[in-house]
Amino acid sequence: MLKGKCHSCDRMIQKTVTDTCIYCGASLEAGQRFTAEEKKEILRLKQKLAEDRRANSVVVSNPSTGSTFLAAGDLSGGGDC
Repeated sequence: MLKGKCHSCDRMIQKTVTDTCIYCGASLEAGQRFTAEEKKEILRLKQKLAEDRRANSVVVSNPSTGSTFLAAGDLSGGGDC
């Protein structure tokens, strides 16, 4: 699904469902726009990524401040820091 670089800012075109460059807002050329099928696939992959992140996240709370946040990954310890 590579579409090359933006003709305006020369940055790589990202997988997005818009027809504009996410960096500079320029309209993408016809051959650089994602098709309807490609856009559906992009949305499906983003949804899967969001679901995977939620499945691997943990809610952590700090009783002294009353704040909570969502932490991604394994928080069981064992790191080198």
